[in-house]
Amino acid sequence: MKIIPVEPPCKLGWLDVRLPNEAIDRLNDYISKASKTQSPSLTVPYSRDNPMAWEKSMKDEDDWFFNTYLLECVTKYQKAFPSYETPNLTKSTPYSLAAMWVNYQRKHEFFRLHNHAGVYSFVIFMKIPIDWKEQHSMHRHHGNLPPCASDFQFVYSDMLGRTQEKNYNLDSSDEGRMLFWPSQLKHQVYTFYNSEEERVTISGNVLYDTKDIQAGARRRGGGHSFGSLDL
Repeated sequence: MKIIPVEPPCKLGWLDVRLPNEAIDRLNDYISKASKTQSPSLTVPYSRDNPMAWEKSMKDEDDWFFNTYLLECVTKYQKAFPSYETPNLTKSTPYSLAAMWVNYQRKHEFFRLHNHAGVYSFVIFMKIPIDWKEQHSMHRHHGNLPPCASDFQFVYSDMLGRTQEKNYNLDSSDEGRMLFWPSQLKHQVYTFYNSEEERVTISGNVLYDTKDIQAGARRRGGGHSFGSLDL
């Protein structure tokens, strides 16, 4: 009798990135210049007495962050998880930074479970005014569920259809940390307590740039076409 173990062919994950000070300084400059304000639909206030969190759209000047860091993440992801991305594209198609915005989250507010539109998405933790150890000790779930206060969490299904979770416990040491993942991966951000400071993060989406492929659309990363397909 011959027995062969078989693993699922599609193994996916995400990237955990520590950005250098050069990137953080540039992103903080972007934040200071952001002006368009809106209430994000994914933010739910814990109480009517607390206002909605808010976000500002950001501009990546000269596509600097996209070209310097995001394209490298795309390449790293494709090497680490080659089974991802099988679109029916008929031309070699580069990537585009479709959107980038800064989130301001106050205590008692959270971002419900959601995913993004695009090929890749990311979050950058810019300011974490709380410590997860303190948050977990103050606000524990009933029963045997682990505490989640202040956590960032990925939610996905395994081969048997069971819901799996990966929590990131956050404190100030995580400032400058970026997570980079396939846009359809669901995630959520739990509320925090006992702090009057805002938690500040940057989010964004990377798409295929299919606009005017021949002429060269915006944000192509200086002519790069990392991971593009010619089917």
